Parts: sequence; C-alpha cells; structure tokens
Amino acid sequence: MSGQGPADSPGGGPAPPPPGGDQAEAAGAPGLFETVLSFFDSLGAYVSEAIRLEGLRIDAVARGLLAHALLLIMAAAVGLIGILFICLGAAMWIGRHFGSPGLGLGIVGLACVIAAGAAILISRGGRGARRKERPGEP
Repeated sequence: MSGQGPADSPGGGPAPPPPGGDQAEAAGAPGLFETVLSFFDSLGAYVSEAIRLEGLRIDAVARGLLAHALLLIMAAAVGLIGILFICLGAAMWIGRHFGSPGLGLGIVGLACVIAAGAAILISRGGRGARRKERPGEP
C-alpha cells in the first residue's frame, strides 16, 4: 500500500472537490448577486432621473405661479393706491361740503370699514356664527 488513496492529496491535505459539484453552484451565486445588484443599481438610477425631471417640471410650474402671484400683487398695490386717492378725494369733497375736513375723513373711513366688512362676509359665503347643516348630518 502506498498510502495514497483517491481521497488523499499529494500534499497531505484534503482533496479538492470534484469538478461540477459545489464549486459550480458557488460560481453561480456571485453571478446572481451581481445581476440583482445591477438591477437595483439601474432601478435607482431610473428613479433618481425621474425625480430630477419631475423636480425640473415642478420648478418650471413654481416659477410660473410665482410670476402670476407677483403680477397679482403689483396689480393689487396699484389698485389700492387708486382706491386711496379716490377715498382722499371723496373725503376732501365731503369735508369741504360740511365745512370740516375731519368729518369728511371720518365718513369715508367708516364707509371703507363697512365695505371691508361686507367683503369679508361675502368671501366667507355667509358662514357666520351659525353653521349650515348638511343633509345626512346629525
């Protein structure tokens, strides 16, 4: 007996596994891992690109809304200055008519407060202290 069997290696250690056994399965696992990793990497790139493009679209929409809001603010400021001059003119005319500038300012100021209160009530749709009941509510 030579002491060397099929399971003994020439170096004295365990013999290498036979070809086509566990080594082939171990070689397939990293390939699967790499495929799954590549898939999730591609998915992440797709999602980040979609978010970037959506962000650009939102930025364009936000810029448009901001431009419209600024235009509305400027128009409201010019309109308020116009209303201010109309009220001052009416106050001066009423004050001259009654002989008291303070009375003219008071009358026009009271008219502006009443108009503002009416505008607030109209904008709320008449929803004051009383709550309208809807059908089907207890």
